[in-house]
Amino acid sequence: MLFRPWLIKLSLFWLLSVVTGNAYAASYTFPGGPLPGGCSSSGATVTCSGYLNLGNSDSITVSSPTTWVFGNGGFNGASINVGGSPADLTIDMSGSLNVGNNTDVVANIEASNIYASGGNLTWVGDIDVTGAANLNGNNLDYTGNITASSMQLGSNGEVNGNLQASGTLTIGSGTEVTGNVDGGTVNINQNATVNGPVTATNNVNMSQGSTVNGNIEATNNLNASSNNVTINGNVEVGNNANLGNNMDLDGSVTSGGDLNMSGNCNISGDVNGHNINIGNGSYIGGSVDSEGQVSNQGTINGNVNSDGPVYTDNGTINGYVNAPNEEQVGNTGNVGGPVCDQNSNEGPCSGGGGGVDHYRIEHSGQLLTCEAETVIIRACEDAGCTTESTLTGGVTLVATSGSSTNFNSSFSASTTASAAVELSTPGSYTLSLSTVPEAAANATQCQSPSGCTLEVVDTALRWQSIPTQTAGTAFTTVLEAIRTDTDTGACATALTGVSEIDVSVECLDPGSCSSGGSLLSVAGTAASEYPTYTAVTASFGGTGTASLNTELEDVGQIRLYASAQANNGDTLAGVSNAFVVRPASINVAVSGPGGYSAGIFAKTGEDFSVVLTARSSSGQVTPNFGNETSPETLTLAPSGTAVVPSGGYSGDISLVAPFSKTGAGEFSSSQVRYSEVGTARFTARVSSLDYLGTGNVSTVSADIGRFIPWQFELVDAWVTPACQNLSDPFTYMSQPLELSLEVLAENRGGNTTLNYPDVGTGATVMLSARDEAGGSDISDRLGGDSFTPVWDEGEAIVAAQAFQVDRDSSGDPDGPFDVRIGIMLDDNETGGSYTVVADPDFKADESDCTTPDNCNAIAVDDTQDVRFGLAVVPDTFGPENEALPILVTTQYWQGSYFIRNVDDNCTEIEPADISILSNASSLSTSADGATASLITGRNYYPDLFWTAPDATGAILFELDVPAWLQNDETPSNNPRAYATFGRQDGHDRITVWKEVYN
Repeated sequence: MLFRPWLIKLSLFWLLSVVTGNAYAASYTFPGGPLPGGCSSSGATVTCSGYLNLGNSDSITVSSPTTWVFGNGGFNGASINVGGSPADLTIDMSGSLNVGNNTDVVANIEASNIYASGGNLTWVGDIDVTGAANLNGNNLDYTGNITASSMQLGSNGEVNGNLQASGTLTIGSGTEVTGNVDGGTVNINQNATVNGPVTATNNVNMSQGSTVNGNIEATNNLNASSNNVTINGNVEVGNNANLGNNMDLDGSVTSGGDLNMSGNCNISGDVNGHNINIGNGSYIGGSVDSEGQVSNQGTINGNVNSDGPVYTDNGTINGYVNAPNEEQVGNTGNVGGPVCDQNSNEGPCSGGGGGVDHYRIEHSGQLLTCEAETVIIRACEDAGCTTESTLTGGVTLVATSGSSTNFNSSFSASTTASAAVELSTPGSYTLSLSTVPEAAANATQCQSPSGCTLEVVDTALRWQSIPTQTAGTAFTTVLEAIRTDTDTGACATALTGVSEIDVSVECLDPGSCSSGGSLLSVAGTAASEYPTYTAVTASFGGTGTASLNTELEDVGQIRLYASAQANNGDTLAGVSNAFVVRPASINVAVSGPGGYSAGIFAKTGEDFSVVLTARSSSGQVTPNFGNETSPETLTLAPSGTAVVPSGGYSGDISLVAPFSKTGAGEFSSSQVRYSEVGTARFTARVSSLDYLGTGNVSTVSADIGRFIPWQFELVDAWVTPACQNLSDPFTYMSQPLELSLEVLAENRGGNTTLNYPDVGTGATVMLSARDEAGGSDISDRLGGDSFTPVWDEGEAIVAAQAFQVDRDSSGDPDGPFDVRIGIMLDDNETGGSYTVVADPDFKADESDCTTPDNCNAIAVDDTQDVRFGLAVVPDTFGPENEALPILVTTQYWQGSYFIRNVDDNCTEIEPADISILSNASSLSTSADGATASLITGRNYYPDLFWTAPDATGAILFELDVPAWLQNDETPSNNPRAYATFGRQDGHDRITVWKEVYN
C-alpha cells in the first residue's frame, strides 16, 4: 500500500515560475519534494496543473521511481533526471511538450505531441506520442525508441533506438540512426545514415550521400536516384526501384515493377524485376531475372532469364541468356554463355537448373604409369559446389606437360562426367577442360592435394583412402608400395619385408598442427609436421602392403605423407587423401551463482556460467578445435531435457552472453539461463552442426540443477467477509473469513514454470495483517494464516480458504479493525526462502512501503471490517397461558462500549441452540419456532418463543452461540437469561436482582 501525504504548502515563488518561467535556476526532487509550483505528490506520482515550464538550468532529481503527470509544458535548458535511469521517471502528458536549446532529459514519455526546435537536446528514454514528433533541432542526441504518427528529425543528430511512424518519417541531413526504421513514407536526407533495416508502407526516398546498412522493404517505390547512395543489404519493393549514379548496393534487388540503374551503379547480388534498365558502366554481380525486357549497357556477371527481349547495347553478360527472340540479343559476342529460348525462359539453356558457376576436376594428385585413374568432372552451380547442374553433352579433359593429351567424356542428364586417364610418361601434368556442354560463369577449379597438377610417376607409396576419424581413437592406415615393371608395364610390388619409411602430417584446417604434429602417432612414433619427416618401421610382407596403427589426439582436417627407398634404389613417395579427425566428446562444466543451500543450483532465468571443452576419447583437450579457417565453435542446444521431475517439461536455454573462445579447445559463457524448474541435462554441440563437413558432434551433460522459480506471481486474490451485507460487510473476531487466490511459480521471463513443484509439495501461503485504522501490525491475531495449497504445473488455485482474526488473548474487547491482509509465500527450501512473491507492496509493520526492500507481501485490495462481537439475550416474562418471546441481539465493541450491530443480517439462531439450565417449578415448556435470521442485529417475534406452560414459575436458559459471539461472564461463555411465566408482585424490600452463578 502506498502512503499518500498531501501537499499542504505552496511556494509563491514556485507558483509564479509555473506561470511565467523562473528567472533563477531551481532544483526539485521527485517524488518527495521540493516540487515545482502547481505540483503535488501522492506516493510515487507527481501531478502538475496548468502549463508547466522548466528552463534556465532548472533541474529535477528523482529519488525513487516516479510517474509525472501534467497536460502541456516546455523544457528549455532544463536538466531532468540526469545521471538517473529512464525507468525511474515516466512522463505522462495529455497534451504537448515543447523542448528548447541545451536540454537534458532522462525519462520515458507518453504525450500527444513533442516539438524540439532547439539545438543540443539530449534525451535518454523512449518517446511515445500519438501525434507528431517534430524533433527538427540540430545536434540532437536520442537514446531510446521513438514512436509517433509522423516524425521529423533535424540535422547532424544521433539516434540509438528504433523509429516508428504510421505517416511520414524524415531523417535530417547528417543524422545517424542505429536501429530499425519503420514508417509510411521514409525520407533519408543528404548524408544521413541508418544502421538497421528500413520498412515503409509507401515509398523510401534516399538523398545524395545517404547510407542504409540493412535491408530495405517498401510497399511502393525506392527512390534513390541521387548520386553516391550506399545500401548494404537487400532491397525488396512492390513497385519500382530507381538507383542513381555511383551507387553501391551490397545485396540483391527484388522489384514488383521496374529497376532503373543510372551510370556506374553497382549491385553485388541478383536482380529480379519487370523491365530492367542497366546504365553505362553499371555492374550486377549476380544473375538477372526479368518479367519484362532487359536493356544492358553495363556488365552482368551472371546469367539472364527474361520473359521479354534482352538488348546488350554494348554491355557484357558473362553467363547465358535465356530469352525470347534470340535474334534481338544485340552484339551476342559480348555474351559469355549460350543464347536460347527454352523452358519458358526458366533456368539455363540446357533446360534445367540454375546455370554452371564453375566446373571442378577431382583427382588424386598422383598417377602411376602402370595404371589408370578415374578423374571426376563436376558441374557446380555455386562457389562451394553445394548444388550441381544437370547437363547433357560432351566434355574434354586435357592433360598438358609440354604436349597435351585429351580424354573425352560426356554428361548424360547428369551432374558429373568421368574420364579414365592413362599416361605412360612420368612428369607433371596440368589438367584443364577444353570442351564443355555449357559455359561456366567462373574458371575451372581442381580438388586435389596438388591443385590442377597431376604427378605421373613410375613408383609410389599409395595410402588407401582414409575416412573420417575420432580424436584419441586409434585407426589403421594402409600403405601400398607400387612400381611399374619395366619389362611388362604392369604394376608390381616396390617394397617387401620390413622397411624403414619416413612419415609426416600436414594440418590443412587449421593450417598448422598443435605441438608441431607430435599429437599424431604413427606406428607408435610421434610424427613431425610437414615438410619434416619422422622415420618409422613398417612391414610390407610379401604383398607390398603395410598397415600402420595411427592415432591423433587433436582435431582438424589433415593428410599424411610417406617416403621410402625402393629395392631398386628409386625413391617412393605418396600423400593421402585429406580427412577429418573430429572431437570424441564435449565436456560440460557449470558454475552456479552461489548463495543457496545444498542441492539448489540457480533460479530459473538466473545467470550461471558454462565452460565447454572439445576432448578426445582419452579425455584430453583437443587444442586445435576453434582454430579452423572458418572457426568452429561450441554451444548448447536451445533446450534442456528434464530429469527431475521424471517426465517433466524441458526448459529453454538462453545465451545472454554467447559462447566465446577462452582457451585451447575451450568456449565459455558467463550468462547462461535455464527457464524451467527441476534438474535437467544439457546437450553441448558444435555450433555449425557440421564439423568440417562431417556432421554434428554432441554430448549430453551430467545432471544440472536444482533450478527453483525466479518468483511467485500473485495473479489474483480476494477475501470474502463472513457477513456480506451489501452496504457494510463485516466479520466478527474469531469468525472465519474466506481467502481465494491464484498464484504462479514463474521464471525470470514471467513464464509459468510447469515443472513446479519438482520436489516436495511446493510453497506455503502465509498471511499477515495490519489494522489500517489503528496503524498496527495484528498478524499475531491471525488464525489459519499458513497453509500449503495444491500446486499443479506451476499454478496454485485456492478457493475459500478459511482463516480468522482472533480476539485478543486477554479476552478484553478491542477494535473495530480495518484489516488489510498481506499475502506472502515461503518456498520451504532448506536454508532460507529464496523465491519470494513478485512486486511486494505491503508489510504489516510498515506504513510506508514505496520500495520493494521495505515490503514482503502483496496486499489484498479491499480491507476487512472486523469487530469484537457478542450475543445478548435479555430476561423475558409474560402470562403463563401465552407463548413467551425469546429475544436475541448481537452487539460489537465500538471502541468504548458495546452497541447493537445493526449491520448484522447474517446471524441465525435455531430453537435447538436454546437449552434450559434450571426449571425449579418443573414447567412444561420448550423453545420453539423457526430459524431466526437476525435483521439489523436482532430477531423478531414469533421467530423464537417459549411454549405456554399453563403454570407459573421461572426457568434459567442458555443460548449456544459460536465462539465469535460468546462472552466470559458465564461458565460456558454463552449468554443466559430468565423466562418468567405468570404475573407476580415484586418484593417490597428488594429493588435490584442479580444472578449469582456457582
